[in-house]
Amino acid sequence: MIAHDAPGRERHPYPGATPFQADDAAVFFGRAEESRELTRLWSRFPLTVLSGDTGSGKTSLLQAGVLPGLPHARVGRVGRFIGGPVAALPSGHNPWTLSLLTTLAPLEPVGALAGMSLTDYVTRLLRRQPGPLLIAVDQFEEFFLNGPYRAQFREPFAEELVDALDTHPELRLLLVVRESRRDDLGHYGALAGRAAWLTLGPLSAQAAIEAIHRPAEATTRRFTPQAAVQLLDQLGGDAVEPVVLQVVCQWLWASLPPTVQVIGPEHVFRLADCGTALARFVSTAITRVADAFGRDPDSIRAWAVAAFADGHAAKQGTTETAGMSNPIVHALEDQHLLRSVLGDGIRLLHNDFRAALTQPLPADPSDRRGGLESAVAALAAGDLDGAERQAFHALELAEATSIAEVHTLLGDIQIERSRAAQAALSDAGNPEERAYREEEARQHTNKALSWYRLALQCHADLGEAGAAGRMLSAIGQVMAQMGELTSAVRKFEEAKSLLPRDLALRTELARALWLTDHRSRAMTELDSVLRDEGDQLTALRARGEFNAEQGRAEDAMRDLRRVSSRTWPATRAARALALATLEQLGPAEAEREVDAVVAEGPTNGPALLYAARVETLSGDFDKAAELARQAIAATEPPLSPRQKESARRLLDHRHDR
Repeated sequence: MIAHDAPGRERHPYPGATPFQADDAAVFFGRAEESRELTRLWSRFPLTVLSGDTGSGKTSLLQAGVLPGLPHARVGRVGRFIGGPVAALPSGHNPWTLSLLTTLAPLEPVGALAGMSLTDYVTRLLRRQPGPLLIAVDQFEEFFLNGPYRAQFREPFAEELVDALDTHPELRLLLVVRESRRDDLGHYGALAGRAAWLTLGPLSAQAAIEAIHRPAEATTRRFTPQAAVQLLDQLGGDAVEPVVLQVVCQWLWASLPPTVQVIGPEHVFRLADCGTALARFVSTAITRVADAFGRDPDSIRAWAVAAFADGHAAKQGTTETAGMSNPIVHALEDQHLLRSVLGDGIRLLHNDFRAALTQPLPADPSDRRGGLESAVAALAAGDLDGAERQAFHALELAEATSIAEVHTLLGDIQIERSRAAQAALSDAGNPEERAYREEEARQHTNKALSWYRLALQCHADLGEAGAAGRMLSAIGQVMAQMGELTSAVRKFEEAKSLLPRDLALRTELARALWLTDHRSRAMTELDSVLRDEGDQLTALRARGEFNAEQGRAEDAMRDLRRVSSRTWPATRAARALALATLEQLGPAEAEREVDAVVAEGPTNGPALLYAARVETLSGDFDKAAELARQAIAATEPPLSPRQKESARRLLDHRHDR
């Protein structure tokens, strides 16, 4: 069989540093045993972890070695940047969950997925197609990166994974992670403690021989046995790094004259120049990272030479490694130039890279990134300064049709800065520092609004109604978070006029109406959403919460029984309130639920108010008053005026006793 990319053109059988994909199965060799074992573990156990060093071929094994035999399996990521405007996403979502769901279901509206937990998503899939459900999370090391805002969602996301596994015995979850993150994953004992593990190492000599000569059999060329052995010797014999093998084979293949059909030792001797191949690879990796972070490639190369010329590892600090910012170090590891070694530090992935670093060669021009793409890559890596530099560079070069996209990205960067400042509030040591962080967050939020308004104007000038609607929704969300609820309602209504079928947007409008005490309009909007789509989870969750707040416990439970509440503090508290109202929640269970709500949503005003009312129904008026006091002071989100009146009545009730 001959593999083709297009009619009449043979596919390149060696992808180099790029991972194999599922349609590369015909040229993927050397991992037959590992493919069988991973397929067995994933199909059999609720949770499997595939670990291995950087460049060991984990993604290739999954994609080309396992997925072709499991066509219904799904693969997602947790670290992918979700397209902006990020502020338009429904409030309260877990960014790790949303990133995973948007990669598992890329064709579904992001707003709808933002209202789901992983358990909700799995429930829906199993309802459609019962039976074992295989889901893989590739590059799970991304879970341990990014800044303080995302860090606060790690524990809840790990709990989501556990909840999905406990709720659905049919779920088979596979986490693909770098070996250097084994201990980090072990910190989540409830998750890692139940896993079956498979560790992927280098290729043995026999496996490397297969990986060299078997892919050529899918083309009109072939290796002689002697040539394959000679190339193996150049690669170091036993324990061959897959990424290095692919880079050198790709170089050799591209260097062969078109007339060569049989690759013999003489071709390997003359054309398989490992030193030049690796030098080109190193230069391309450095240039990619430099482009992504707006840095000079020579400065990154000089740092790598100074840090690793002696062959030793460099210890990784909290923010830097040997003087280089960790986001850049992580990006170099993603490009397979560096490798994190558990208990050791950061080192070059291969010893031959030391010589390659001293041989600067032009990077592959096809791998150069543009300013906007580089800005997005830097933002996804958590380098906000680099993302901003690249975005401004992109703005200088942008055409009229792409200016709004850059403005949106600049707004997203300010939103991430604001979130980082808000996340740092919990560590503020004194009132002055807290006030400083609050002002910092406010300034970044105002800057985000300015960029979003510029993007809105661009979309309007170009007649792009859908994009303008999303910008209006983002502006409305930001205003709601700032407490400007009346203005938020107006923006949501404007957005709805442009996006009348966006159910997530209409649900956010209903929440804003509820908080401005337009309760009848809010319930009418939610009823309309659920008539259009009966299983819209964000709308079910909102209507259930609102009915519980109004004492309509049975109506509330009809909705709340259909949604997961573990990752939504207000939903969990509303469920507890409805059950307590129906006298179906015992004192011990009420205490557990209230404690969980306080732990999950310590600054969530409605959640704390609902929890206070649960304590009132349980007879603990002192605890109810304390929770009511916390609810009045809460800001994420704050209470509406009517909710504050309800909380004050709980305080007054304690004083009257």
